Amino acid sequence: MASCLAFLGNHFGKTSEYYVRFQSLVKQREKELETVDLRSPASRALRGMAEVIEAAKQDAEAGYLIRRDMLITADAFENFLEQAEYLLSQNYKDAAAVLVGGVLEATLRKMCGLRDIDIGAREKIGTLNDKLAKHADPPAYSSMDHKQVITWAELRDNAAHAHYDKYDEQNVADMLKWVREFAARHLA
Repeated sequence: MASCLAFLGNHFGKTSEYYVRFQSLVKQREKELETVDLRSPASRALRGMAEVIEAAKQDAEAGYLIRRDMLITADAFENFLEQAEYLLSQNYKDAAAVLVGGVLEATLRKMCGLRDIDIGAREKIGTLNDKLAKHADPPAYSSMDHKQVITWAELRDNAAHAHYDKYDEQNVADMLKWVREFAARHLA
């Protein structure tokens, strides 16, 4: 029972209805064991536990775990993009560009993971971009998006390597808008 609780807590969260319901059934089963003959047929609590585990299994197989994970990822990425937006509004275009580029790279990494595309820890945006748009079957996105990712990777590299004169605030604002839309399209 403890391993089932750990599984539900790790995969659905300790506030999920699966975890809470299973935990209450464990307590109910403990009370039943105090008064019931162990040789008797399965108790209501045990049947209830089996139903909770079966429902959790069905949700996992239906892909709901991935959706929960994607919601968490999207929320984290949006927080970074909001920070970049603030930096840009305060005339820190260079820091904003690096932050948005980080979100772009993380989005590409997440997309590779969702498609079971092998990637190394040190692979850069360009390699990830090629794997998703040129080598994936079917491609994860269009050649237009592939070219746009190349453009944004170059802007990020310029910001990270102090080539500040090669782009302006409007370029960073455009990058931020595009990355936000791209992540929403591919991680929704």
